Amino acid sequence: MLSLTNNGVDLSGELVRTSGIALCRRGDIICTLTVEIQDDEEPEDQAWFLVEIYRVGAGAAINQTTRFANVTMAQSDDPRGVVYFSVGHRLPVATPTTTKLTLQVHRRASAASAGSVQYRTLELPRDEVLGPAIIHAAKSGVDFPRQEGWLTFEVGQRNTSLDIGLLRHLASSLATPKRFQVELFNATGGAKVHPRFGMANVTLVSNAASQAVWALLEQLHQPLGPDVLDQVLRRLIDEAAVPLSHEQMAAVLEALEKVITEAERAPLQESSRNLTYDLLCTLASPSRTDTRGVSHLAEVAERFAFQPPHRQPVRGAVLETCPHMTISAFQWYPTQINGYKFRGRNADFFQLPDTLLAVPAGLTAECSNLSRIQLTEFKTEHWFLTNDTTKALNGKVFSASFQQRGSQPLKDGNEVVYRIHTPVHVTPGQSRCLLWNQTTASWSSDGQYCRVVKDSVNYVECACSHLSVYAASAEFATLASYNEAFYASGIICISGFALAVLSHALCSRVPMFAAKLLTHMMLSCLGTQMCFLVSAFRGPLFSEDSCAALALFSHYFHLSQFFWMLIQAVNFWQVLVMNDEHTERRYLLYFLLGWGLPALVIIVQVVVLLGGYGWSIHSVYGLVRGDVCFIPNIYAALSTAVLVPLICVVTVLVVFIHAYQVTQQWKAYDDVYRGRTNSSEVPLVLYLFLLISLVWLWAGLHMGYKQLWMLILYVIFNCLLGIYVFAVYFIMHNQLCWPTKASYTVEMSGHDGPDSSYQGGGPTSAGGDINKSTQNLISAMEEKIGANSFEHKVKFSLNSENPVVGTYTTEGFINSNLVSTEEESQEFDDLIFALKTGTGLNLSDNESIHGSHDEGSVTNSQIVELRRIPIADTHL
Repeated sequence: MLSLTNNGVDLSGELVRTSGIALCRRGDIICTLTVEIQDDEEPEDQAWFLVEIYRVGAGAAINQTTRFANVTMAQSDDPRGVVYFSVGHRLPVATPTTTKLTLQVHRRASAASAGSVQYRTLELPRDEVLGPAIIHAAKSGVDFPRQEGWLTFEVGQRNTSLDIGLLRHLASSLATPKRFQVELFNATGGAKVHPRFGMANVTLVSNAASQAVWALLEQLHQPLGPDVLDQVLRRLIDEAAVPLSHEQMAAVLEALEKVITEAERAPLQESSRNLTYDLLCTLASPSRTDTRGVSHLAEVAERFAFQPPHRQPVRGAVLETCPHMTISAFQWYPTQINGYKFRGRNADFFQLPDTLLAVPAGLTAECSNLSRIQLTEFKTEHWFLTNDTTKALNGKVFSASFQQRGSQPLKDGNEVVYRIHTPVHVTPGQSRCLLWNQTTASWSSDGQYCRVVKDSVNYVECACSHLSVYAASAEFATLASYNEAFYASGIICISGFALAVLSHALCSRVPMFAAKLLTHMMLSCLGTQMCFLVSAFRGPLFSEDSCAALALFSHYFHLSQFFWMLIQAVNFWQVLVMNDEHTERRYLLYFLLGWGLPALVIIVQVVVLLGGYGWSIHSVYGLVRGDVCFIPNIYAALSTAVLVPLICVVTVLVVFIHAYQVTQQWKAYDDVYRGRTNSSEVPLVLYLFLLISLVWLWAGLHMGYKQLWMLILYVIFNCLLGIYVFAVYFIMHNQLCWPTKASYTVEMSGHDGPDSSYQGGGPTSAGGDINKSTQNLISAMEEKIGANSFEHKVKFSLNSENPVVGTYTTEGFINSNLVSTEEESQEFDDLIFALKTGTGLNLSDNESIHGSHDEGSVTNSQIVELRRIPIADTHL
C-alpha cells in the first residue's frame, strides 16, 4: 500500500503539496505537473518517491504501464549540517577598553542530534596591506591569549557562543589596526565547517570613532545583495564626509576591496554602482588631507571602471557627475577602439592609436572579438601627489588600460596622444610628459616612453608608447599677479563709492531723478569692486561651489553697472534731446531693467551652456588662471562679460554725441543736481562713465594676459575712479556741506564776460533754489539788457511753497548810454518772455521790464508761472 512516509522520510514535510490537478487544454498532447520541494534550512539525504496519475477527466483513460513517475531528491550539500560564525560576529572590533569578546556560532542542520566543534585563536600569516594602510598581525600571548577548546551543540540547539579574552595591558608596540583570527575546525557528527565564515577576524583599534567605521564592514561578511551594499555604502559616504584617521581609512579601503570583489563576481545594481562612484568621488576631493597621494585609490577606480552596469554588458557607460573625475568604460570591437578620441574638460583630449588592436580578417559580431577598455580623466592630481616637486599640468591626469592587461608598452610604434590645456602661459621648450610608475608610486619623465609633441602658450601635447597613467608638467612664464597696490586701489574705490551712495541716501534733501539713477549705478559699481576684491583675495582657497557662486555675483554686478549706464543714457536722451521733464514716471521700469537685465543675461547663458552644450556650472563659473573667480572659458567671457558691456558703452556714446549737437537746448537747466547747470554736470557724469569703462577694460585684459603693465594701468585708473567719486559726488555734491540760500542776486553790467556775476552761494534746497526755467529766463533778460547797454541789478526770490512760481523785481537801473530800441527787437523780447511764462505779456510801456528813454526804473512786480520751452532758444 502506498504511503507518504517511508524510511524516515515524510513527504508531507518535504513537499509543498502532495496532490493536485493538472489541466490539459484542447489540442495539447503534453501536460505539465509541478512538484515543489520545501525551501528550508533542513538538510536532506538522498530519497525517492512516486508521483501517481490516478484520475482523469471524462472520455480519457489512464495508461496503466506509465501511471507512475519515479522522482529522486538529491542529497543536500551538507546533510549533516554546516557550522559557522553568525552574522555580526565575523569581524568583531575591539578598543583598548575591551577585555573580552563573545562570539556566536551557528549550526545550520538538523538539530535532532548533538554535535560539537573545536575552536582556536591564530595569528595572521602576514600583515595585510591595503594600499598605504597596513593591518598588522596581532601577537599571540601579548595582544591576545593563545586559546582553544570545544563548543557543544545539544539536541535541538542551533546556536552557542565562546568567549575570547584580550590582554590589552600587555598590548604589543605595533600600531593599530591589528588583527588576529578565531578558527572553527573539526566538527563532529558528520557536520562541516563553512569554508568562508568558519573564520572570525578580530580587529583591534585605538578608539571608539574607529570602531564605528570598522563596524560597518561587518555587514559585508555575508552573501551580499543590493540592499546590504547600498546601506553600507551610504553609511561610508556619510563617515567620509569629514577627514578620516589612518585606522578609519584602512576600514574604507577594505570596504572598497570587498565591493569591487563582489562586482567582479556579479555585476552591481545601478544604485550600488552609483554609490561606489560617489564614495570614490568623495575621497578624490582636493581639500582632503587623508587621501592625498593615495594612488591605490586610482587602481581601485580602474578596477571599478571595468565592472559593467547591471544588464548592460556590451554598451558600456560613462560616469561624469563627479567634479573630480570622469570614468568611461566600453566593451567595443577593435574598429571602434582604434583611433578613438576621448574629449575631456577644457578642450583636453586623449586619442588612441589607429592600429592599436589587430582587426580580424572576417570580423563578425561575436563576443570573442570584443575588448573592454577604460579611459579615466582625473580633474585633480590629488591621488598622485608625492613628496616630489613634480606637479601635473592644470592638475589633469589621464588613465587608459585594457581589462586584465594592466600597464604595458605598445608595440609596432603605436603611440597614444593627449593634450592638456592650462590657463597659465607656458614657457616653450620647458615642458615634460609624465608617465606614472606604479612600482615606485611616482612620476617618470625620463623620455623612454613619452615625448613632447608641442607646447604652445596654453597647452602641452604629448605622445606615449605605453598604456598607463599620463600627465604633463611645464614651467610657466613669470606673470603679474594681484599685489598690495591692487588691494589698496580696490579699498580706495570701494570707500569712494560707499561714501557717495551714503551721501545721496542720507544727505540729499531734494534728489533729482537723474541723480537717483546715478546712485543705482554707483551701487552696482560698489558690488562689482567688492566681489572682485574678495575673489582675488580668497578665490584660490574657495571650494569649486563657493568660487562659482562668487563668480556669478561678480558677473551680475559687472553687467549691472553697464546696464545702468545705458539706462541713464536713455533718460538723458528723453530729457536733453526730447525735452521730457517727466521721466520720473518711468522709475519702476528703469529699476526693473537695471537690475533685471543682468540676471536675464546670466540665466540665458547658464541655460544655453548647461542645457544645450552639457557644461557643468563649474565650467561656466570658476577659477580663472588660478587667481580670480569669474568665467574661465574665453568664449563665454567674451560673449557676455565683454560684448554686452561694449554694446551698452557704444549706445551711450551715440546718445551723447547726438545730445551735444543741441547743447544750447539744455545747458542752462539743472537736470542732474538741483541748482547745478547741465553744462557742468553732464560732463562730470561722462567722466565717471569713462573711468569705469577704462578700469574694467584693464581689469579684463590683465585677467586674460597677466601682464604687469596692464595691472599698473588698472591700479592707476581704479585709484583715479575712487578719488574722483569721493571728491565729486561725496564732497562737492553733498548738500549738507553746501548750505542753501533763500534768495539769489544776479548782477548784470550789460557787458558779456567777467563783469557779469552770479551771487547765490552753493547748491540750493527746496525752499531756495533756482528753477531751471527761471535760470533760462534770467539768461534771456541778461542778453536783452546787455544788448541795450543797461546796468541792472535784479533781485530774484522763489516762492517756497511752489518752486515753479517766481517773483522778480527790477530795483533800478541807470541809462548810461541813450540807445533807441527797435520795434522788432521789442517784439522779439516779448515773445521770449511769453514763451517762458506760458502767458501773454500785456504790459504798458510804463510797466515794461526793459525800461524806456523816459523812465529810469520799473518798480512793480510780475508773478509769472515758469515752464520749460520745448525748443531751443536759439531756434526762435
